[in-house]
Amino acid sequence: FSLASAMSYLSMLHQLRSDYHAVQESTEITRRLCIEHDIPYYLAWTTFLQGWVMAEQSELKQGISQMEDSLADLQAMQTGLRQPHYVGLLAEAYGNAGRVEHGLSLLASAFVTVAEQEQRMYESELHRIRGELLRKQRAPDESVKSCFRRAIEVARQQEAKLMELRATMSLARLLDHQGHSAEAHRTLAEVVKWFSEGFR
Repeated sequence: FSLASAMSYLSMLHQLRSDYHAVQESTEITRRLCIEHDIPYYLAWTTFLQGWVMAEQSELKQGISQMEDSLADLQAMQTGLRQPHYVGLLAEAYGNAGRVEHGLSLLASAFVTVAEQEQRMYESELHRIRGELLRKQRAPDESVKSCFRRAIEVARQQEAKLMELRATMSLARLLDHQGHSAEAHRTLAEVVKWFSEGFR
């Protein structure tokens, strides 16, 4: 059980880094462990992540279907563990499929879970994803910026550097799209500097 749990967290880290090949490798190992030792929770989580990889790699319809089925299985187990994260990933996939309103509605339910269950570990990602969905919806740039800046603020409060980097990259892309390339570079340089200094 502990090995399946550890592999599940490793898969989650690979997912945050958008390392699809590593996600596929780690989830396949986790899947075999879960089947062998009958661990339904991590099996459902693993299947969900495999669906996410499919959705990210152009198998959008099949991937979303697998994510929906796996999320239903997880909810049936009546465990809220990581649920906001699952919902956020599915909402993002809906946005990529052109179902932005559905994604935003689903995301709103994730924020309710965060508030009710104090599951704030993935709160930064939810704000970032909301910003990306609003951008697809052609919402005012200030509304989109507000989401990205809130994501950065939450990540900094939690000292979650990887999530801060993800949110900062989203903000920098928006600034660059607006023609503010110098500001985008300065915004990104602040957080990239932390990573480069950390690996010296």
